[in-house]
Amino acid sequence: MVKKAAAPVVKPLAKSQILNSLTESSGMAKKDVQAVLDGLSALIDQETATSASKGPGHIQMRIQVEFRDASEAEYFSDVYNEYGFRSKADFFNNALAMMDWMARSIAGGYRIVAEDPESENKIEFVTPVTQYLTAKHARERARKVEQAELV
Repeated sequence: MVKKAAAPVVKPLAKSQILNSLTESSGMAKKDVQAVLDGLSALIDQETATSASKGPGHIQMRIQVEFRDASEAEYFSDVYNEYGFRSKADFFNNALAMMDWMARSIAGGYRIVAEDPESENKIEFVTPVTQYLTAKHARERARKVEQAELV
């Protein structure tokens, strides 16, 4: 039986948490980080107000993909046509949703695995991104355990 991995519920960071995290990771002064965030917020407000926006949280953007050679373009076309995407935006949104689910699942300690229901053979989905995320979250979990042991 295949168990579905439920993505952990992640509470969004508060504005102060974002500010503190960026201040710490960038080495910039808190007021400078605040100025960047204020500028970014104003830019987002401006762009969502002037673009063909569909409301809060929706931003229209143009993405240009450059393929290194004809075989990559053909591969994209084959996948796009094989799975019946209605538009390139639909393709991109599905890929983004899948990447987000994968990252959240790995952050929750899950592995991404395909299982043959008849033989129960399993194949783990491994890409450079999954390897990076797995290592990153393993380090974070080890650091939490180490900190807990110090307490």
